[in-house]
Amino acid sequence: MSFKSIGLTIIGTAIGAYIGAPGLGAALKGAFVGFNIAQSVIQYDSYRMQKDMTSRSVTDAQQSIQVNATSTESSLPIIYGQAKVGLKIIDIRQDPSDADVLAVVGAFALAPDGGNATAEQGIQSVAKIFFDDRLAINLPTIGTNDASNNPYDSGVQSWLGTAGGTFGTNLWCEYMLHDGDDAQTYDYKLNDTFSSSGTADGAWGTQSRGTGIAYAAFWLYYKDDVFVNGIPNITMIVQGNKVADVSNLTAAYRYSTNPADCIFDYMTSKRYGLGIPISKMDAGVSGDSFTLAQTHCNDTVTVPASYTLNDRYTCNGFLDSAANPMENLQKLLTSCQGRIVFEGGKYKLIQRKTTSAETFALNTDNIVGDWSFQRSGIDDTHNSINATFIDDLQNYQPNDLTFPLPTATNTYQAADGGYKNEMNIELAFTDDEYMTHMIAAQTMLETRADMSCTVVAQREALKLSVGDVVNVTHATPAWSNQPMWVEQIKLRQDGLVMLSLKEYDSDTYTIPAAQPRRTVVAHSTPGAYSTDTNPDPQN
Repeated sequence: MSFKSIGLTIIGTAIGAYIGAPGLGAALKGAFVGFNIAQSVIQYDSYRMQKDMTSRSVTDAQQSIQVNATSTESSLPIIYGQAKVGLKIIDIRQDPSDADVLAVVGAFALAPDGGNATAEQGIQSVAKIFFDDRLAINLPTIGTNDASNNPYDSGVQSWLGTAGGTFGTNLWCEYMLHDGDDAQTYDYKLNDTFSSSGTADGAWGTQSRGTGIAYAAFWLYYKDDVFVNGIPNITMIVQGNKVADVSNLTAAYRYSTNPADCIFDYMTSKRYGLGIPISKMDAGVSGDSFTLAQTHCNDTVTVPASYTLNDRYTCNGFLDSAANPMENLQKLLTSCQGRIVFEGGKYKLIQRKTTSAETFALNTDNIVGDWSFQRSGIDDTHNSINATFIDDLQNYQPNDLTFPLPTATNTYQAADGGYKNEMNIELAFTDDEYMTHMIAAQTMLETRADMSCTVVAQREALKLSVGDVVNVTHATPAWSNQPMWVEQIKLRQDGLVMLSLKEYDSDTYTIPAAQPRRTVVAHSTPGAYSTDTNPDPQN
């Protein structure tokens, strides 16, 4: 019996447009080469922008990305940090010399062009490969693509045969991974099997390089007690893009889960991002905003009671390369409570956090003109929040967390007369429960610091920057050293400065107590395959 005899559909065309040409990356290149600045300041607010999103929810996106698609028009994910994704199947065909052998080829990421060296391009690695959500290949190899090494069998699990064994006798799966670097060549085995070896003719000719596309070729030998459901759904845990170090832009590109590095990459990438010139980014110099954000994200923090995070914030997830680029940027910003501000001719990464007030203060000496005050309505002042995140301990499935904790007394709701006003946020790049807890608490509490105003000041107020905290003393609102965030700065035609200010409350940035993370217990149901002795699908 062969794959064909059990009724499987064989796709009879190779994807020259997808693998053989620059394809999707070239289509995006240059589409967004920068922002058209119509104001002196542009700010992207992680909460307000989130409310206006029209893209698929995190739950829908996460579930669909782990299902193999069989369309050459499917968009590829852009992976930052670590994520679990499925293949976009681009070709399935039988070995012409053996009907029992099937080649399954699929793309799984749009890779970065990286720095100047080949080693700085492409994705970092693939940690695990799953067939029908059972571990099939552990620590697969991305290596030399030639007659002696393609295909590989390293890391193959016992139920797929004996690694290093004889394919078709005691080994039922071999593979080859391509990381998507710009210098990668055609797949040797595909070319040798389906074309005239080393030539451009046939289904997988030498032109099928897949520049900028991370893809995999799996060679499956039919065995009825192994491939009981036919072609398996193939997923993999991928360590994605190599990115620049924002604190040292001359250093080699490398794998990073730091949000500042990942946001910088997306904003500057001409392959899949916004294509902003690096000279327009506030990075790579002493004291710049991206380096300060990188340091803040790298801080080790303690979540009461005694839960330690080695990094305050990390960035682990994927973007849809076909989605609106501004929505993609917004999703990245949710990983670190970040905002992008254009000021002084550069794009800055600003984070809300505990901040000391500037030495320059606003008072009757420099405030002129009328005030305008605003407080959020009850619909925008929340006392409960539900955050959806991607739980790496639950097979990279969406999970929910509520703040205040369901077991705690909700003092915020009590202060609002018992009326519950819940908000929902989606954290597509957060995969840790404690990290989600911190972000959710801060996001909700910022809505409760709801006093804002605009004021006109003398030109010396240009000493302030967006993201600063300034003390305000004035009789009109009866304030004495009232700390306020600087939200926006505009220079009027008459030379005066208009400031948009928002209430600063230091308690917002105090990490509240969290409940212990739920313990994940491996199930002990029998394996789906007769040769499988390991019942845990993730190990």
